[in-house]
Parts: sequence; C-alpha cells; structure tokens
Amino acid sequence: MKMSTYIVAYVIGEFEVTDPIVVNGTEIRAYCVPGKKHLTTYALKAAQFALTWFERYFGIKYPGNKLDLIGIPDFAFGAMENLGCVTFRETALLVSEETATIGELLRVSEVVMHEIAHMWFGDLVTMKWWNGLWLNEAFATFMATKVQDAFRRQWERWVSFGQERAAAMRTDGLASTRSVEAPVNHPAEALGMIDVITYRKGCSVLRQLEQYIGEDTFRDGIRVYLKKHAYSNAETTDLWDAIASVTTLPVREIMTTWVFQPGYPVITVSESAISGGVTLSQAPFKYLAAAVDKSQTWLVPVLLRFKTAEGVGTKWVLLDGKEKSIYLGEQLEWVVVNADGHGFYRTSYSPKLASKLTANMSETLNSIERFNLVNGAWACAQAGLTSAEQYLDIVALFSEERDPNIWGLLHSSLARIYDLLPERNRSVFAKLVRTIVMPQYNRLGWTEKAGESAQDRQVRGTVILMLGTIGNYSLLGDAARQLFGKYKTDRSAVASDVVPAMIALLAHNGGSTEYDELAQLLSATQVPQEKVRFLMAQASFRDVALLEKTLASTITATVRTQDAPSLLVRLLGNGRINVKAWQFIKDNWDYMVANFPETGLISMVSGVTALDRQELETDVIAFFATHPVKGGDKAVAQNLELLRVAVEFKCREAGLLAAKFAMPVVTLETAPVVATDESFGPGPALVRQTGSEIEGAQGPAPTTVLQPSAVVDGPGPELVRQTDSPTTESTDGTSGA
Repeated sequence: MKMSTYIVAYVIGEFEVTDPIVVNGTEIRAYCVPGKKHLTTYALKAAQFALTWFERYFGIKYPGNKLDLIGIPDFAFGAMENLGCVTFRETALLVSEETATIGELLRVSEVVMHEIAHMWFGDLVTMKWWNGLWLNEAFATFMATKVQDAFRRQWERWVSFGQERAAAMRTDGLASTRSVEAPVNHPAEALGMIDVITYRKGCSVLRQLEQYIGEDTFRDGIRVYLKKHAYSNAETTDLWDAIASVTTLPVREIMTTWVFQPGYPVITVSESAISGGVTLSQAPFKYLAAAVDKSQTWLVPVLLRFKTAEGVGTKWVLLDGKEKSIYLGEQLEWVVVNADGHGFYRTSYSPKLASKLTANMSETLNSIERFNLVNGAWACAQAGLTSAEQYLDIVALFSEERDPNIWGLLHSSLARIYDLLPERNRSVFAKLVRTIVMPQYNRLGWTEKAGESAQDRQVRGTVILMLGTIGNYSLLGDAARQLFGKYKTDRSAVASDVVPAMIALLAHNGGSTEYDELAQLLSATQVPQEKVRFLMAQASFRDVALLEKTLASTITATVRTQDAPSLLVRLLGNGRINVKAWQFIKDNWDYMVANFPETGLISMVSGVTALDRQELETDVIAFFATHPVKGGDKAVAQNLELLRVAVEFKCREAGLLAAKFAMPVVTLETAPVVATDESFGPGPALVRQTGSEIEGAQGPAPTTVLQPSAVVDGPGPELVRQTDSPTTESTDGTSGA
C-alpha cells in the first residue's frame, strides 16, 4: 500500500506470537521473545479497545490489513509506529497485570494507544517535512490520552496529564526553549524535535483548543483533515484550515501564537475597578528574569469559574491583548482562572483573590486546579519570584490532599529542599515533612483496602517513601525489609503499588546484602518492569562503594545500552556519588558516544541539572562546549539553563533554609530536643507482622518510588526524584518518528 518509507519495517528473530484478536476485520497479534507471551495480554486488550475507539472517533477504518505489536529486547526508542508492524521496547508492551503498578499499566496502554493513533496521524496522513513532526507526535499523544481516559475512567487520565503539562512548562519557561514547530534543515536535526515541547506542549495546546471550541467540533475538524489528506502529506496550516471549516472561532489566529512562538504567559488576576469584575493581564513567564521579552503575547482562551449572588457559573474569555476586564456578577465571592486546568499558562492571583481560593479549597478548586496551584507556587519559588519559605506555607495546606499527582509534586519539591540543607539541619526539616505526610500515612496504611480508589493506591506509595526518606522515619525501612522477605518468594504478598516504594526504601537503607539480593532478582526475572525496578534501585543506595560498583556497570554488558543512560541520570541525582558520576561520564564519553543510542545520550544530559554547585556548573559548560551531542544541541542548551536555575535557587535559598531549620540550642538545664521517629508524637514504636500486613502502633503504614519521568516515546527522565505516575518509565528513551 502507499506509505512513507520511514514507517516500513522488517523484524527478524526468534519470536513467539499470540493468537489473533479480530477488530472489524483487522487481526491484532503480539510478538515477543520465547517465554514472555503470557505478558502480552494487557497490551492486546489496550490495542483492541483503541482500534475500535479510533475507528469510531475518526470515522475512518484502520488503514492497514493487520496490526502486529512486537517487543524488542534492546531498543533505543520507546516504540515506533511502523505501519502494521509496531515495534516496542519490552517495558512498553509486556507487563503482568497481577503484579504491575497502576503507573506501569498506564505506561503500557499509553504507548500502545499512542502508536495505534499514529496509524492515522503519521501513517495515513504524514507531515510534509520534519518541522511538522508535532502533527504526528502531539496528536498521537493527545489521542492516546483521550482513548486512555475512555479505557479506564477511574484513572482520571486528563487529571494525571497535569504532570506532563507541568514537565513541558518547565522546559518552555526557559530562554533556550523553542516553538512547537521549528525549522529543520536536515533529517538528522529531527532528533532534537523529540522532546516534551513536541509531545507534551503540543498535546497541551491541542487540548486547550479542543476545550475552547468544543469536543464534537474539534473531532469534526479532525475528520475533515484526515479525509482530505489521506495517503498524502500535510502541514500545520492544513490542520487549522480543516478545523476552521467547522467553527467560526479564530482557530488559526489562536494556534499561530501557540505553535509558532516559544514560551507561555503568566496571567495575573486582580479585582477590576468595577465591583463584581476582574482584570486579566498577561506577561511571559521565564525562570531567569533576563530572558523575559515583555512584548510577547498570546491569544489565550481562558475558562473562568466563579461564585456570585446568582451562584456558581462559568465563562470563556479570549484574552487577545495585554489586558482585559470582565464583569462576572454582583457579590463576587471567588474566581478560578484556568478552570479545569487545561490552559497552558500559569496564574497569579492578587492576595485577596488568592486567600478566597485557599480558605476553602474543597469548595473552590478541583484536583487539577490544586495541582496547578502547587506547581505554579513551586515554579515561582525556583524563578525567585517568591521564596522557598512561602512555598512551604502553600505546602502546609495539603496534608489532607488525596490526589496522587499533587503528592508526586510535593515529594519531588520537598526532596529538592531537603537536598539543599546541611546534614545537621535535615532532621528538623524531616519533622515538618512528617507533619504534612502523617495524616495520609495513618489513613492508608501498607495494605490495599476493598473498594479503594486508584488514587489512594498511588498515594499510598508516595507518602510511605516520603516518610521513609526525607521524613527520616526509619521504622518504615524496617517494615520494608520485612515485607521484602515475603516478596522474594511470593510476588502477591505485597500490594503492587507498594512494591516500588518497598524496593526504594530497601535500597535507601540497605548495604551489600540488599544490593546482592536485588542483583539476584534482576538476573532471575523475566518481567520487564521488575528488571527496571531492580536495576534502578542500584542507584539509590547510600553506600559509596556500592554506588561506584553500579557506576562501573553502566559501560559493561551487564547493563543494556537502552538502560545505561537512565541509570547514569539516577546516579547523577544521588548526592553521594554525583561528582564521581560526572567525572566517570567525562572519562568514558567516547565509549558512550560509540555505544549508547543517540536518543539515550540526549536524555542523559538531563542528569547534569543535579550538579548545582557553581564550580561544577562551570565544568559542565566547558565540557559540552567541546563535546557536542548529536541531535542534542537544544537539549544541552536547555539543561545547562536548568542547571543555572538550580544554582541560582541554591545560592538564593540554601542559607535561608538552613537558618529556618537550624537545630535548637541544647543546654544542660533543658532536656535535649532531637527530631527522631520517637520525638514525633505517637508514631509506631514497634513493627509487628500480622499475616501479610506490616503494622505499627498507629496502624498500617504506606510507600512510594524513586522512578524518573519519561514520556511516551519522549526524551527520557527529567527529574530523578519522581513518584510512580502514569508517565514514569525509568529506561524508556524516545520513539521514532
């Protein structure tokens, strides 16, 4: 059939194949190396659902005569959308439903659905040139998220997408960011387009547009686009023309500002001169003040939700200039800007309006809006617009929070603050962490409860890991060790969403015995997700000799080249080894260039953002000035800028935080005050084993994961300390395009 040559593939090797599943005449099969066929069931369920859903949504039958899904043991990309012969890294296709976390199941279904979406966006209609790569990748990301939301409603996929939007905003807040569509002069430069801007910002602005013009109208425009350009090529303006043909709203004008210029705005909200109204004003958001171009503006679709004398209402506003005032009604009590959280911008409220929202968040803000509140506060602290202490004031409001995405953000941001503190001050800060986390620890426990939500299952792991690491709650390490003893012989003995936290705590508190046990499990397991978990845990120990052993393994046959870059990112993020890890990378750079996948090298650069000392920053800049990364010019520039942001944040905040969390002065006349597990009120004094449950005196305890974030066939880990979430997969690099 007529297709682009870059989506033709031949796969040769010894594979097992499943029986076909037939969807509207199309046979779907999964292929894997012998012995793993039992791990294909879930991916086939996802593929069957997606193929049915996409044919109905697009109104166009699948443009192939069969659909094969093939797991490749060592694969540079996350997956690749070859037409009818889709190739996957094993972690993105093979999974055990019985033992996988929600995040791991989400990951597999997301990648499978992303690649099947490409059968229409990319394969049926192909971009004219690589500058239009986003037409393929942003749409595949958008469509995969939509179908996933239908596949498992309880996972609240558009809520968890907030984490991915936040990752895109982190990069897009840099001076070194780029526009979604950018010039590409040679195919090799397309590697630089495989990043969160293409995938996550692209998806975000599509979702923003869809919500503004309406989901049915958006779908109708997509159908026009696909039918008009089937078995042919298209460019971005073709898409705007197709959508504009089914609506009177200014689609092209809006999207031009989002796709062809970099960055995004912060919208300031204040009371207007007229009672019952608010004024919205926009300005570019940048982490470094010198990078701000104050003349830059966007056409911003803004959804407002507000409460007046007439009750709660909503209103769309198109902010098409620097400032606009809007009347909402008499006796205006509160207003939420970016209601439902789908806008790709930050929001800054006047003190009065902000206090009205935070005074009763359960009434005023839903979970994604609360996530945006915390994420925006953390971004402002990193940018120096507010202080870390002010951010902690916001965090203190969230001890009753039940959304796993918010807890993931709280974990990574508080861990960053913990790392800034001298060792002697950390126990005092840990007491604050315990104060924030304990309510959820006491509510959830270690074991799953009948009928509990997917969100509770995910929060459980996060709060346990927070308590056991930055909360200095050592008894959780003992509990993890006891559970691990059962887990080694019976994987079902520990709740799947607790396992990553258990392994992380085992490594955090472990020595050579635990290291060897994890190495044995790594060599024995055939489950891809377990391999990743056991391998990455080797970078979470605190014993330097063990970390050096892990470091040396990254350039040996014991670690696959697809996994080595992510393992090195983990090691760069571990403060006990990161300086040695950086020297090791420099010493072995030529070997890595010759042996690691190009996309892996690009993603590995993200690890340097943890080297937040000025002398290390100088060394990193000098190194990359003479050691270019193929296809990674933009990624290197962005990560060097993120390093500068981290260094400035540390210089600005470390001293203030050290003073705030200084140990109290102890005299002979007063009893010593030491922040230990025992000094934190009635925490469990004993850990006892009852059946399959580990309990303390307070009742069952909870857990989490150190698992770096990567996107579906996206650029690999951005943050080292990240909770298990729909977007986590420690070793996945990028997918092809």
